[in-house]
Amino acid sequence: MMAAYQGLQLTTAGLNLLSQTQSGTALSFVRVAIGDGQMPGGTTPEEMTALVNEKKNASIVSWANLGDGTVRLRCTFDNQAEVTSWAVREVGVFAADPSNPGQEILYAYATAGDLPDWLPAYGGESVVEHLIDLIVTIMQAANVTVTLTPGAFALTTDLDATNNNLAKLASNTRLLAHFM
Repeated sequence: MMAAYQGLQLTTAGLNLLSQTQSGTALSFVRVAIGDGQMPGGTTPEEMTALVNEKKNASIVSWANLGDGTVRLRCTFDNQAEVTSWAVREVGVFAADPSNPGQEILYAYATAGDLPDWLPAYGGESVVEHLIDLIVTIMQAANVTVTLTPGAFALTTDLDATNNNLAKLASNTRLLAHFM
């Protein structure tokens, strides 16, 4: 059974940063984290400032601006360092805080509540790896960057898309050179 995440929702800090980006401030996604915490009763995702119980970072392996005011962050995580099994109940997207260099804010948060994914302990025989696509609101932010995880693997579809983009860029460069 797959987790029943309620969808990423911008936090208050995320909304404040998003409003700044509309006037030119850069929006820089720096990491994605997962945890097993239960959102406190009476709390909304907008009020979250951190994961309830952060367990590990997910690797951001690629990203794409979807052109509709959102970006897709493709992330992976596995059980290779896990000594015990745990419920993947929460996910957070973190962005650099332009007001405090070197600091980050919880930009968006999602919870699976009572229907989480399960990450089993690593037993040396079976590696369990999850691939998740997170759709994150950016509205009209013009300057968006994403810190990709060094050493993360790339999917064939991501490599194909990159090759296609490079081919288009090379074609456009040749076209420009022809007219100069």
